[in-house]
Amino acid sequence: MKKIRLCYKTALLAVFLLGFIHVGNSQPQFQRSFEVGLTNLLWFDLTFVYTERLKENTYLEISNSFVYRKAKEHDNASFFFTNTQDPAKMYDLYKFRIGLRHFHSDRFYTCPSIIFNIGGFKDRTIMHYYDDKGSDYYDQDYRLSRLRYDIGVIYKFGFLKIGENLGLKNVYFGVGFKAKFYHDTIFQKWQWHQLYFDGPPLHDNYVKFVPTFHFGIMLVDTK
Repeated sequence: MKKIRLCYKTALLAVFLLGFIHVGNSQPQFQRSFEVGLTNLLWFDLTFVYTERLKENTYLEISNSFVYRKAKEHDNASFFFTNTQDPAKMYDLYKFRIGLRHFHSDRFYTCPSIIFNIGGFKDRTIMHYYDDKGSDYYDQDYRLSRLRYDIGVIYKFGFLKIGENLGLKNVYFGVGFKAKFYHDTIFQKWQWHQLYFDGPPLHDNYVKFVPTFHFGIMLVDTK
């Protein structure tokens, strides 16, 4: 019985290794691709991605996103225990990524990338910029402009479904980390909805470090 179990485990191990070797040697059959799609389903970020084959199953990947927002005001009051002084719905933003897409099969790939974003908003109001959960007396509203730079990294993995004439689809997920560099120009402040600062603009510079989570659906044309 011990010999049978040993042979069984050996056979399973051999099948696993052979399968891994087969997957590792598989590769996509195109030189370059052009992709367009949504990379943020909540805010509908329009993204363009270009890939160029460098060798066998490795591609250079360059991504560009253009984000345009129309929100003029944001209420930062706590909602379901969350709030933000950095509302995405107010930003005009340009996003750039560059990385290496490595195929582990003809469908599955991983891609470590470097990211750089630049954007901001002008003359917007954030209600409850400082939101005191215990009392409204110390709440503060701000009218400000903001310029922001982001630098970070992302590691994503994705799946390609091959078809014809934009029938190839790319779905990916990713996690990352980035540093956000802020420059705020503050024009006015209110406390308890009464104006208490209305003078020469104040300038504030600071940095935040945040984890990031990514998801995208792309339509692809290949050559």
